Amino acid sequence: MSMISSPRHHGFTLIELLIVISIMAIIGAMVIPSGSPSVSQRLTAAGEMLSSDLGYVRSLAVSNGSTYRVTIDTVNNRYVIEHSGTNSSLDTLPPGPFWAANDPTTQHIVDLDSLPTMAQGGVHLAGVTTDAGTLTSEVEFGPLGATTEPSETQIWFATGTGSDERSIAVQVNPVTGLTSVEQISGLPIGGIGLPSL
Repeated sequence: MSMISSPRHHGFTLIELLIVISIMAIIGAMVIPSGSPSVSQRLTAAGEMLSSDLGYVRSLAVSNGSTYRVTIDTVNNRYVIEHSGTNSSLDTLPPGPFWAANDPTTQHIVDLDSLPTMAQGGVHLAGVTTDAGTLTSEVEFGPLGATTEPSETQIWFATGTGSDERSIAVQVNPVTGLTSVEQISGLPIGGIGLPSL
């Protein structure tokens, strides 16, 4: 007589499950950033956000064959996107996924103080300089993607005060209109050509 054996199902023991969960928790802690971003993370995020918006404004100028402007408002810690060309039918901007419902249809306003990680870390727009050594308050893109400013433009973000002050610049190439986010600097704002705040 042959005995029919049923297949055995092997599972994890409690110890094995605990080891797997522990390993997953350690890996998760290394991969997931902490809930409180560092100063450098906040500055870099602000620079990347502005760089992305400048790229969007440039693409609007090229695709519509017109001029679009980003105005930097350091007093209110915000920047405003709008059409600046002569064709008034382009004044109404296409809606964006992150635009505030109360924005006028002709403007997109990015208020840094309303963004929790920016406000919490004290990140603020410090100013706009050009390679020509002038202070300005805007970047305007023409229909070919170039800026209307003939020299390179730097838009500065800063946080901290005194020896703890850190800054970062978004560079805008005048010929291509393309942007790059520079390395974080420990220079005081006065040391980069902007008046001290």
